Amino acid sequence: MVTKIALGLYAIAVPLPNNPLKNLNAYVVTGSRNLLIDTGFRQKECRDALLSGLQELGISMEHTDIFLTHLHSDHTGLAPEIRGKDTKIFIGEKDLSHMPGPHSTFRWADSDDRFAAEGFPRDLLAILTERNPAQGLSPIPYDGYLPVKPGDVFSYGEHRFTAVHTPGHTPGHMCLWEAETGICLLGDHVLFDITPNITRWMGVSDSLGDYLQALRDIQTLPVTVPLPAHRQVHMDFQTRCQQLIAHHGTRCQEVLTILSSGEPMTAWDVAAHMTWRIRARNWAEFPTPQKWFAVGEVMAHLDHLISLGQVVRWKDGDLFRYSLADSVV
Repeated sequence: MVTKIALGLYAIAVPLPNNPLKNLNAYVVTGSRNLLIDTGFRQKECRDALLSGLQELGISMEHTDIFLTHLHSDHTGLAPEIRGKDTKIFIGEKDLSHMPGPHSTFRWADSDDRFAAEGFPRDLLAILTERNPAQGLSPIPYDGYLPVKPGDVFSYGEHRFTAVHTPGHTPGHMCLWEAETGICLLGDHVLFDITPNITRWMGVSDSLGDYLQALRDIQTLPVTVPLPAHRQVHMDFQTRCQQLIAHHGTRCQEVLTILSSGEPMTAWDVAAHMTWRIRARNWAEFPTPQKWFAVGEVMAHLDHLISLGQVVRWKDGDLFRYSLADSVV
């Protein structure tokens, strides 16, 4: 389904089968040369919906570039294989090293080692190789990505967007902002009826702290047409930013309450005691991929609390354990 947003700006609804996100909003800026923002997973249902929408708009990939808001496979999965001969594919410079290809420094084995050290069972990590869409539906290896820096300008058709670095969800997450119209293509930085997952990233000491600061920064922009990558818009943009900041404050407090029992815990232990909005009666019934996202989110909150001096971490054999800092007890 194609929806007109503004002159020369459209949204294509791309389904994400068997995924709680439900859909991706892929956006298209039309002109003598077009710009496609995000693509969907590398799977048939996404490919069919995206190409059908482009066909409805009369758009050929031979005259279209691709802007990827961030590295996750529900946004990048199809980019290399649907590109035309002269298609440029843009992505934030700090996400580039995670994209499959000869430039990549990311290894899933390293990620598994980090999660195992946080208490995630190795047998469940093995299952994720088949079930985690971040692994199974990612793009084919490609070495032609063009890095985007904050302030880079993208002029297509009637529109002139500026890249805004909004780290947190991923280290190199980028939004596209148009001051003249108040339009902001948000990727997963601000979603309106679900909360973006914030996890720990290699080389980043405080992903959640980065995310909260990026929310405060983007709040200063007079955004009147917020365009998220998933679901719909239900409220004022600035109000939603404030809700997200408050949400993470509440989650940090929940982590502190769990640790107040006095028993040192792994991130896995903390996640098992957290409250989650998911159709499962208890932690044991959580689908394994959702446990992975949950533990990653707890890791990010623990890192943030460590940066605030409220939690301490130490190595206990092969595991990292956490407890309240002396100043908090």
